[in-house]
Amino acid sequence: MLVVPETRKLVLATSRHAEIQEVIPDTVVFDHKGQCLTAVDHNVESAQVLRNMGFRDVPLPITQYYEWPGRFKPRVHQLDTAKFLTANRRALCLNGPGTGKTVASLWAADHLITEGLVKKVLIVAPLSTVKIVWGTELMHHFTHRRFEVLTQAKARRKAIVEETDAEFLIINHDGFTTMPSWFNDVDLVIYDEATALKNPSTGRYKKFYKFMAENSPWLWMLTGTPISQSPEDAWTLSKLVGSTTVPRSFNAYRNMVMQKVTNFKWVARPDALETCKSVMQPSIRYSLSECTDLPETVFIDRRCELTKQQTVAYKDMQEQAMIMGTNISAANAAVVFQKLLQICCGVVYAEDGEHVRFDDSTRTEAVLQLLSEIGGKCIVFVPLRGVQDRVVEVLSAAGYDVATVHGSVDKKKRDQVFYDFQNTDKIDVLVAHPRVAAHGLTLTTAKSIIWYAPIHSLEQYEQANARIRRIGTTGKTAVYNLSASGFESELYRRLRTKQKTLSDFLTLVSGINEHS
Repeated sequence: MLVVPETRKLVLATSRHAEIQEVIPDTVVFDHKGQCLTAVDHNVESAQVLRNMGFRDVPLPITQYYEWPGRFKPRVHQLDTAKFLTANRRALCLNGPGTGKTVASLWAADHLITEGLVKKVLIVAPLSTVKIVWGTELMHHFTHRRFEVLTQAKARRKAIVEETDAEFLIINHDGFTTMPSWFNDVDLVIYDEATALKNPSTGRYKKFYKFMAENSPWLWMLTGTPISQSPEDAWTLSKLVGSTTVPRSFNAYRNMVMQKVTNFKWVARPDALETCKSVMQPSIRYSLSECTDLPETVFIDRRCELTKQQTVAYKDMQEQAMIMGTNISAANAAVVFQKLLQICCGVVYAEDGEHVRFDDSTRTEAVLQLLSEIGGKCIVFVPLRGVQDRVVEVLSAAGYDVATVHGSVDKKKRDQVFYDFQNTDKIDVLVAHPRVAAHGLTLTTAKSIIWYAPIHSLEQYEQANARIRRIGTTGKTAVYNLSASGFESELYRRLRTKQKTLSDFLTLVSGINEHS
């Protein structure tokens, strides 16, 4: 097999030229030095056809002609993921959190646009990631493409959809469910955190299934935790991508993966995981540990937004800091530092010791979204005592088994919490103040840490992150840095680059890194 990049031709030495001529237009059969050869245009469609005919070594066009735009080169697992997606009209991308599946899917989509197979891409994602994750990735890596984020009032969204010539439209899960008919002309749907469709009885699933049946666009469904709750979750995902091995009815599938032990209780069959793997096809899966070209600990910045209430208070405090000018003392700098963090986290300490609550919905939603992506035990470091209670309240209400440790928890109880988290199935999420969990502890049962907010102590930051990265730790670990302001992002940057956080105070709070 020979690739001729100058003419974008693929030349095969095969006796099956008649079969190829029948299914691929413009196939040319010719003789070269007594050998019968077959030449076809080397494009996405011909490569798919040839691979389906059994020519598995046919290189995909994305590997030969795509220029991979962006601020960094794709890693091996991202190359494999993008290749896989362009080879399948409907597919599951089950890569774990932190593996870069967002950019990989955008590269694949951009390639299909370049090849003329796709004109418009619809991205359906959780509200917390619509702008901060998908919009940011498009803005940073695909400056040659246009995109619209559809989070406005309904009438405005509809007008944008009707008038825009953007190649990418981004909307949240429920926004799409409200009016799927707006998007009948899209050629590709990327559905992020696809477990939002796991319940076949919901309107969300039924409307999306109907949309796909009526319009038949390409469909790539992304989730790192496809069966985090139950093996039953795999049925809708497999059905949507057209798996040839999944039963048509949910009841038939449930009997494959679950067994009934009482009238009201079902448990997973011993081979349920293998069954799920067999029906969730076509799919690709890279866990974080399998991405050998990533560092042992991956640091991931996750942005959320300030609520309107937080924005007003934040700007007011920022202006006060600027008025103080360069003569601000270290003590006052620390006070302003803490106040800004408190505002960003949604709980401000009043002078009388009471906690003043702000609307913190965007931040708590971001944490819940991250936990659903991670899917395993996790440590959430919350450096503000008053905020810890709020985080525990939100996570408990969402159904997580949560424990918390801080300075008011006595040592005996703390030790029991640490033991249970590390050695038992108890405690899904450990909400901890970094000061009481930064030294000496081994908490390697968790592979992920979420920083609810940054701190100013480099030593505490590094020591706290080391709780899940100890001697003998196997596989990759991930640290998620959550922020809602340029102030916080700059703090994290300084911690990562081992700079003092309170130096150059005015630069830190002036908003030089504020995101639009």
